[in-house]
Amino acid sequence: MPVEFDPAASWWIAPVEVTIGGRIYRIPALPAVDWMTALSEGTWLDIVPALLEDTGDELDDALEDGSVTHEDLITAAKDAVEVAAGVKWWTAVRLVQATAHVAGELALAGLDMTRVSLGAAVQAVYRVYTRHATEAQQRKVDSELTKLPEGMGAGAAYDEERAADAFEQMARMRGVA
Repeated sequence: MPVEFDPAASWWIAPVEVTIGGRIYRIPALPAVDWMTALSEGTWLDIVPALLEDTGDELDDALEDGSVTHEDLITAAKDAVEVAAGVKWWTAVRLVQATAHVAGELALAGLDMTRVSLGAAVQAVYRVYTRHATEAQQRKVDSELTKLPEGMGAGAAYDEERAADAFEQMARMRGVA
């Protein structure tokens, strides 16, 4: 299966909204370096709740009373990564992990991770890995990047409600909705 990028994710650094416990929270517009650091050095909780704009005690209270779970936070973090990267979260994680092998080449090409979106960064990494690939090599790279994480069934890869929420968020961010 080919890697499908949302090209808009690479156009600018934009805030990301996530829904947790029926409430909308916001991650401010962050450059690729912030996302990549959280993805490569931390856990999902280093994205949500760590990157969220100030939530006061609201999220802590919801965790304490059980109306929000740690699993809800992890789901929101994965959703946020998908919006920011413009690809499935597992593809984004793999491309971020692969960055270490091509960081010098990206720097020589002038890519400054402090000045581009996560979407632009992962697309650049993908391009470095595939620009000279034969069709067979391209298919192999795409297959490795899009392979579902272990333990995740095919039905879990697409959630119609999450897809609709992500589309609505993207439209709001771009002033279309």
